[in-house]
Amino acid sequence: MSHTPKPWLICDDEVNVYAPETDTAITNAEHINAPDFDEARANAQLIAAAPALLEACEEALKELEFHNWGNTYTGALLRSVIAKAKPDA
Repeated sequence: MSHTPKPWLICDDEVNVYAPETDTAITNAEHINAPDFDEARANAQLIAAAPALLEACEEALKELEFHNWGNTYTGALLRSVIAKAKPDA
C-alpha cells in the first residue's frame, strides 16, 4: 500500500490538508486534539510536509549506504522512521 501522491498542501483555512493531484482530503488538523488554532496550524504544516520528509529520509539513507555509513546511528534512525511511514515495505 502506498500513501496519497504528493504534493500535500494546506487549504486556505490553514488546518485542512489535501492532495490536489488526486483531489483527496488528507486530514483536518483542527480535529487532532489541538488546544488552539496555532497548534492545529502547526500540525497541518507537519502533516503536509510528510511526503517530502519521507523522500528526504529515503534519499539520506541511500547516500549513507553509498558511502558505507548505513550502519551508523543515523542510518538506523532513518530506517526506523521510514519503516513507520512504510510498514509494508
